[in-house]
Amino acid sequence: MINSKSVTIATVTYGNRWEYLKQVIGRVFSFSEVDRMVIVDNGTSYDLQKKIDENFKSYSNRISFVKSLDTGGSASGFYQAIKEAYAIYSEYIMLLDDDNLPEKNLFKNLNTDSGEIFKNKKNVIAFYRDRYFKDMFEKRITYKKERYENSYCKFSIINKIYKKRYTERLNDSNFCPVVYAQYSGLLLKTEIINEIGYPNRNFFLYVDDTDYTYRITKAGYNILAYRNGKIRDLEKSWSQIEDEKEVDPHLMIFQQENPERGLYYIRNRVYFELNNLVTNKFLYNVNRVIYYTAIFIKFMPKNKKGFLLFKQMIKVNKDASTGKLGKFSN
Repeated sequence: MINSKSVTIATVTYGNRWEYLKQVIGRVFSFSEVDRMVIVDNGTSYDLQKKIDENFKSYSNRISFVKSLDTGGSASGFYQAIKEAYAIYSEYIMLLDDDNLPEKNLFKNLNTDSGEIFKNKKNVIAFYRDRYFKDMFEKRITYKKERYENSYCKFSIINKIYKKRYTERLNDSNFCPVVYAQYSGLLLKTEIINEIGYPNRNFFLYVDDTDYTYRITKAGYNILAYRNGKIRDLEKSWSQIEDEKEVDPHLMIFQQENPERGLYYIRNRVYFELNNLVTNKFLYNVNRVIYYTAIFIKFMPKNKKGFLLFKQMIKVNKDASTGKLGKFSN
């Protein structure tokens, strides 16, 4: 059970996102379970401290405000947020994006449904977000770790042929085990930080949450997606299209004016896979070749820009193989 004033919320904000953050602050302090909140200013375009003082004066002594010295994306921001939350040392830390609004009954539902869940100190909660967990609960299946092994950016020719390979049917529980999750919506015991540490700031922008939460799994903990604890995205992701579906970042590179986001994702995902999920390099490279052959033939524009972008994809794959992370040099 999550007790009163036992949770510190850790969030990161940037740019001009006050209208989202304002809703999130108001909501989290409506929960009796929340004691404190850490907000990392990762490069806002307004006076965040002033906005908090003007709008949430009654909570100001419960909000720790951290001005980031390094606006290095989510990895750097959550590194600082988790570190500050750890110093406060509530029983739990909950990570939350500045545009993710928890439903009003979030903790009430969790305390009602949890049963024996919290008797196992190895359990970590990932609250429900449509983007990540909708299909899993609707189809009533989850994937085992082996499903991801030797897949290139989640693609495996063997998994395409044998669709039920390393899948597990869910029972009627509201909780579903997952191999890794996202920062936002993660609820974990503060003491776990002693084992898993902090996010790898070298990732810059993407896949840092995958890497960080997979460390939780590797350390012997169980990440449980929780269906009745819902968090709503107030803003769409850069990789979402109108019908809410995620588009492969490889394809977004050809569709967006600035391809950097997609390139960062590919490089970081490949680095994560090579260092955590590859058990057979030959099979991994087979999947990679098949994937890029399909992209080249079916999706790549057959013009100068298309060829240049394809070449950049190959380059970031090489960067991942040599461990070259951080911001692009050009």
